[in-house]
Amino acid sequence: MSFIDNSSIKIPLPISGVVLAGGQSRRFGQDKAKFLYKNKRMLDWSLESLSESSERFIVANQTYETNYQIYKDIRTDCTETGCGPMGGLYTALKHANHEWVALVACDMPNLTPAYWQLLFKQTNTAKHAVVIKGNDNRLQTLAALYHKSLLPIIEDHLDNATLALQSLSKHFSIVTFDDLHQSNNLSDDLFLNFNYLEDVD
Repeated sequence: MSFIDNSSIKIPLPISGVVLAGGQSRRFGQDKAKFLYKNKRMLDWSLESLSESSERFIVANQTYETNYQIYKDIRTDCTETGCGPMGGLYTALKHANHEWVALVACDMPNLTPAYWQLLFKQTNTAKHAVVIKGNDNRLQTLAALYHKSLLPIIEDHLDNATLALQSLSKHFSIVTFDDLHQSNNLSDDLFLNFNYLEDVD
């Protein structure tokens, strides 16, 4: 009798993986999501990092050539230019089939499935969100986990045009990069992103 070894089979994380794309990219000068980095679109690097999520989709107000569902922002009434990342998070939480959403910007090519696995472990003690504080003390709000319980809080922020994701910080469970890094050998440039075209090597 032969036996199947299931030890290498990975069970998908019970989270919805969502990429925010389609921003105006004024400083970059072109749509970051379509930009080729190491022979792959930025959008696809971000989607690949979420490959162990139970579902993946994109929030964008434009179309992309992709096999994944694209949802347009539900709220666009905050300012003349829309509702920014806060509106994107709201749309992601509204459409997600899971309670926890992994939210990532379309210009973070160094994130990995292992990163999201580590972040998800923190949800055992988190209520609303799990956010990493980098070595530069910046909160990585566009590489974070958010819970659907935030929806009424986000609605209030949108109604008052308070659009920075950092404005939700009192609801964050914050993990420092050093704490995550010490036992997991993460790359120091894990949160690499590009604001200007000249930032790309």
